[in-house]
Amino acid sequence: MFVSKMHVSRPGPCAHRYTNNASAKRGSRRAYVPNRREFGGYVATSLLYLLQSEDSVAFEDGKQVSAYLPASDELEGYFRFDSGLTRTPALRAGAIGAYSICLPGQWKEVPVSNAKSGNYCQPRCDEATTEVQFASALSGSVQIIIIPTNKLMISEKFPTIEAVGTLEAVLNAVSPAITGSVAVEQEEILSKQSRNVAGSSYYEYELLTPFAAYGIHNLASVTTTQNYVMIATAAASEKQWESSQQVMYSISNLRPLSKLFLT
Repeated sequence: MFVSKMHVSRPGPCAHRYTNNASAKRGSRRAYVPNRREFGGYVATSLLYLLQSEDSVAFEDGKQVSAYLPASDELEGYFRFDSGLTRTPALRAGAIGAYSICLPGQWKEVPVSNAKSGNYCQPRCDEATTEVQFASALSGSVQIIIIPTNKLMISEKFPTIEAVGTLEAVLNAVSPAITGSVAVEQEEILSKQSRNVAGSSYYEYELLTPFAAYGIHNLASVTTTQNYVMIATAAASEKQWESSQQVMYSISNLRPLSKLFLT
């Protein structure tokens, strides 16, 4: 099944420089215009700064999940977040099914802005929106992101992830949502696999993405819910990864980051 890309093809390795006619006639120095990947890097840096600024407030004012979430039955020291059916705009609109994730006790929830949550457009949003996000200053962040399947040119109702596309095609289409920036290049894919859990399939990826907004290290699991692709993605900076790599792998091997399930 063909999946369309959610990005414009990148320019070649040579940066292009442009000048308008008036400047050329005056012999003025030509202005440099960055290529798409360089521009993506600038945007990623800005977004990371904003995310870290928002997180710092949440870290000071928010409660650790261990203070209000029930303990997980799957892994000691982790706590289970259940979305229910009214937690987010997409859930309230009935656009997606309920979901659960498990988190280390010291993590905290980070508020999702109306612009990112789709509060203004659900249930008819035609772009990627963020359901929930949690973060730890020491370890990294976790987000649940949804994308309508018709955005990926899928007309089938309630498609499986296989119907959306292959491992490669799906990542090519949704990777800008995972990185919060530019699409993932082939050399940035460290591993990919398909896994079946309780009759449902999930595509899993480990990425090394230097231009990502949320962190150079990304672990992502992708599946479908109703007429949406659902992505669980964990991200960490190099410093966070060095100290919390095993924590991030543990999270990614839990539902839904590695075994996303709808309750």
